[in-house]
Amino acid sequence: MPAKKKGGEEPPPVSPFQPGFAPECLACPIGLFFYSVKQTRPEVMEHVMKAAFELFQAFQSVVAQTADRWEQAQQLERIPIR
Repeated sequence: MPAKKKGGEEPPPVSPFQPGFAPECLACPIGLFFYSVKQTRPEVMEHVMKAAFELFQAFQSVVAQTADRWEQAQQLERIPIR
């Protein structure tokens, strides 16, 4: 029998339809992702999040550099040679 809360209320039952926990989810890549995230140790997830943040910063710097180059290219003047 589930434990009761302070007011005598029973906690809601755990839904079998949570992503990654239904039997069908083990055949779906998205469900497998949710399942593996739930089963991963916190220090591993912290490392993965730091790596993802570093990758995002690298992508952001590439986009900023491309934007600077685009502005420089718009300011160039074509000089015809005769």
